[in-house]
Amino acid sequence: MKPKTLVLLGSGLLAIALVLLFVPPSRLLPPRFREDAALRSALASVLDDYRKIIVLMDGAESLDEATRARYADIGQVLFWRKQQTLSQISAKLSAPNQQNGIRQLIHYLSADASLHDADKLAFLDLVEELASVPQASSRFRRSPLADLKALLDNLQSIQLAYREEVTRIFSQFATRGAAGSREKWETYVRDLRSRISRDSILAEFGGVIPAEPPEEMRGGNSNEIFGNEFAPKSVALTFDDGPHPKYTEQVLALLRKYGIKACFFEVGASLGTASATGEVKLSPNAEYSRKVLEAGHSIANHSYSHPVLSKLPEEQRNSEIDRTNLLLEKVAGRKPELFRPPYGARNQAILERIGSEGLKSIMWNIDSMDWADPIPESIAMRVLHQLNEKHKGIILFHDIHKQSVLALSPVIEELLRQNYTFLAFDGKQFTKSAAPVQTERAAPPPTAATMTAAPAASDSKHSFYRESWAVIAGINDYQSWPKLRYAVNDANGIEEALVTKFGFKRENIRKLLNGEATRQRIMEVLGDEFTDGKKVQREDRVFFFFAGHGATRTLDDGRQIGFIIPVDADRTNYYSTAISMTALREASDLIPAKHIYFVMDSCYSGLALSRGSGAFERDRSYLEEVTRRTSRQILTAGGADQQVADDGPNGHSVFTWALLQGLDGQADLDGNGVITASELGAYVSPIVSSFAKQTPTVGNLVGSEGGEFLFELQSQPLTSVSKQLDGKSLQLTEQLESLEKQIAAKQQELLRLQASIQSESTKLAEITHAGVVPPPPAHPRSKVSQAYEMDRQGQQLYREKKYDEALKKFQAAVDLKPGDPVMLNNLGFIYYVMGRYDDALVWLQKTLAVDPKRKEAHGNIADTFLKLGRRAEAKEHYQQYLALFPTSPRAAEVRKLVATL
Repeated sequence: MKPKTLVLLGSGLLAIALVLLFVPPSRLLPPRFREDAALRSALASVLDDYRKIIVLMDGAESLDEATRARYADIGQVLFWRKQQTLSQISAKLSAPNQQNGIRQLIHYLSADASLHDADKLAFLDLVEELASVPQASSRFRRSPLADLKALLDNLQSIQLAYREEVTRIFSQFATRGAAGSREKWETYVRDLRSRISRDSILAEFGGVIPAEPPEEMRGGNSNEIFGNEFAPKSVALTFDDGPHPKYTEQVLALLRKYGIKACFFEVGASLGTASATGEVKLSPNAEYSRKVLEAGHSIANHSYSHPVLSKLPEEQRNSEIDRTNLLLEKVAGRKPELFRPPYGARNQAILERIGSEGLKSIMWNIDSMDWADPIPESIAMRVLHQLNEKHKGIILFHDIHKQSVLALSPVIEELLRQNYTFLAFDGKQFTKSAAPVQTERAAPPPTAATMTAAPAASDSKHSFYRESWAVIAGINDYQSWPKLRYAVNDANGIEEALVTKFGFKRENIRKLLNGEATRQRIMEVLGDEFTDGKKVQREDRVFFFFAGHGATRTLDDGRQIGFIIPVDADRTNYYSTAISMTALREASDLIPAKHIYFVMDSCYSGLALSRGSGAFERDRSYLEEVTRRTSRQILTAGGADQQVADDGPNGHSVFTWALLQGLDGQADLDGNGVITASELGAYVSPIVSSFAKQTPTVGNLVGSEGGEFLFELQSQPLTSVSKQLDGKSLQLTEQLESLEKQIAAKQQELLRLQASIQSESTKLAEITHAGVVPPPPAHPRSKVSQAYEMDRQGQQLYREKKYDEALKKFQAAVDLKPGDPVMLNNLGFIYYVMGRYDDALVWLQKTLAVDPKRKEAHGNIADTFLKLGRRAEAKEHYQQYLALFPTSPRAAEVRKLVATL
């Protein structure tokens, strides 16, 4: 290259460097994407108000009450201004042909180096709203929808990182509401305070909010209610600033879940318009107010435009109240009874005015400050901390934010545990809500007495759950991604295990195979059907199984987001057509069931989960405790960039084969008759890792409260259609036995260490706190529990065709529990398999003596009579078998036999 050329090239590179140094990133967009100055200003205004709110309110709980109230008043003014600006931005960018503005928003939140991660949470609701709006066609070659959804995943990932930080202390706040340390958040706040001071905010808004009203108006006015006058352990839930087209409905779903009534203070401008002459025109939003009323809640006046009423002239102030009254009356068909002044700002004239209108002023004494905090768990802890001090009151939430919705459930859960009473306004006063419908409320936790024995499979009664639900998806025939071989068989195998072993009803299982497993259908079931509190309720469990492709997307900052790939996902831009883990987490937050378990026969990362403890307790009291707590758990086949082994035994992937082995009873590591999700993960992980280059991942999703998804084992009756292992499975089983011995040894060591730690802790407690009673030792396993263990071992040996050893196990089970018809049947059946028909007949007849309608015993005894040449007796029992089990897999075969006898 010539020197002159080198000089020119160097000059060009220098020019580019200078442009990159001095030109703002937004100006580097192509000309057609250059920013709208008004939009840029609006975005900056939102961020400025958001930062001021954070600076003003972070740590405010340590201030005196008057100062804290002052800060909260100003913070709410900032919040309302921010919300109005966001609404204007949303309206603008939701309009047709606004791809240019959307791209500017995406670029601002993705490329502006001055933004902290936490700053971007100010725009989370906006981005989610825009991502749900179909983008109209335009002159641009590609719609920004895919980029918008990718941005949404990024923002949700940021929020999850902060939620995970809070969750580490959230699980401990149950009775204390402790604040705890939040390193990431505190680092962010320190940076803001280096640039923004509380004094500068106070100077800016000093005259906006009037000083606190006189003491006689703070709960002393007979027309004003704060909640301080409630009985101990009594609370009322209230929601301000709605209705919102999305979040109000989600709040209603959660309240329906718990059978609780609340009061919604609504802004008139959100309902429609009311002229000076009294002409009222409702907007589409008013439909959500009607839904509030239909659900049995109250709607109330929160002014028309949310101003500081005490700063307005009398005429304007009265108009704010009167116009909203007209709109609420139009919606409800009656005048409202309640009023709440925006920001709590009122004076004697306002109280006299609303009194003349027949309205009561409803204030609050428990402020969630959900408007100042983007992290749901932090909001929940704040509410509980205040209630641990005041023990009663009116709680203030807002039904216009996702974080408010996500914070609501843990607050209610904890208050129910502490036996709080929820009050509702009956038209005159706050009284105890009507008792919720029994099917929609949590049943009392099971006691040891109710869990002494697992029921027979045919009876399918469960002490841990009211109802069981499942979503099972298996995809072989992908549209764009490589086809798989075993995913559909995996899905079918899981369904059979849930139905035959754990009492799931087929009508409660949504099985989506191949073309049915679209993104829309999967999210319809999880996000719509299973969030319906009339269907899925608090005392239920939901099991989600997915067999198919998974993928990981690594963001610019190194964070990873995991995806499951539905059948219709695009292979190039999968992050806009697949289902992200953030979407699954959000669905799980809104599903009423206390326990949800995600099992993914896919490999990916980006889970944002916390590791399970791996500790498996023997005591039934532990099971009672973990079933009481909420759980959101996950087990995946492997990590990022790992391939799922799709060629395991019995036509399954290695992961699902190991999973089904575990569900057969092998994962019951402590032998108590119950498999926890933690035990299942601990069993599956080393087995899969040994047979395939996969590392299964097990843990809890952010928001889990330490509960455990449980599978209660039941005896399974053996018949001639009971499956046994094939040749390949038998070979693998020998390897499996060696692994299981290693797992058992490690488990025993873990339990030994736990006992040692508990012993040392007890000694320390006795030293530091004289008189402390040491905890009771774990209960020894009952004969019933031992019987079920023997029966499960016998069934496994039968599958391995080790009949002599199986016979010993079944005999031991019957000796421990002689009246159990399933165990008697299994003992008789193993004699039949071994060709000892006279012995088989003895035990099968004993089975029918205990339970004359035991269908599998009739089939087994008929087969035995046939082997003994007693054809008439065989025919009689075959006929009874068909009458009891007309849909049996053997039905056609048996009918042919009967015809020949």
